[in-house]
Amino acid sequence: MNKQKDISKENLTIYGLLDIRVQELVSKFGVARATVMIHGMTSAKTLLDDSEKQTLIIHFLNGRAKKEFGFLGTDFCQAQDQNARDARMCCYYLLIKHVEMNYQTIAYYYKQKRRNIRYNYKKLEEIIVIKPFYKDFFMRFDALEASFITYLLELKTK
Repeated sequence: MNKQKDISKENLTIYGLLDIRVQELVSKFGVARATVMIHGMTSAKTLLDDSEKQTLIIHFLNGRAKKEFGFLGTDFCQAQDQNARDARMCCYYLLIKHVEMNYQTIAYYYKQKRRNIRYNYKKLEEIIVIKPFYKDFFMRFDALEASFITYLLELKTK
């Protein structure tokens, strides 16, 4: 008899999950565009060849972070409430991790000191290790990271 395969995440290997995600990507965008997206993610080309792209990326990330973390104030870079600080910390981390922006450049855009950027980046790295204790934070962080990666892909493929 034909038994249905259990394709739950617990029963798949990492390559099985990768295969499913690639199939979803192809079904959503088509083969040609999915190929361009995969090439864009793996190519050695850098996104930040001029300051206009940096500014676009920073503005997008700030806007999305404000939305995900529920910041309603006016000065995002100087606000001291917890939501604003968490959102900025995520922005620093994502810019370093996905765009390979240096601390000094991030500090310039966020009107912070370089050591503050480095401290927050390292702090988030430590928090990631104990992810189960910060479920609400990581739900927001994961949504922010997913939308940021999608934006970077669209920026690179257009």
